[in-house]
Amino acid sequence: MSSFVATITLYQTNGPGLVISRAPDDAWALDVAGDHMAGMFVRDAQAWAGGDWEPCEADHEFQVDLSDELREVATWDAEHGLRLLAEPAAMGFAARDYLGVSSEGNTNA
Repeated sequence: MSSFVATITLYQTNGPGLVISRAPDDAWALDVAGDHMAGMFVRDAQAWAGGDWEPCEADHEFQVDLSDELREVATWDAEHGLRLLAEPAAMGFAARDYLGVSSEGNTNA
């Protein structure tokens, strides 16, 4: 019997926005403005995969459809941890900030 390993994916929009997803039909645009979100992607991904947190409209997050215009920038799962799928220098500021990496790829945590 195999166990399901949830993979949480972070996408970057063509603008400053971010989308977090755990399935094609469970994707949310995030409000990541402010210092309180800096470096929080891994914590949020762990909590969402574990059922302890989920995006919600009360936090100014809203459900969206995944599209080809979104670019995958990172994933997290319990087996592999954080994996960057794009070079930090190619990411927007919001993605780097939420991931806690500098444009050179150093972690800010």
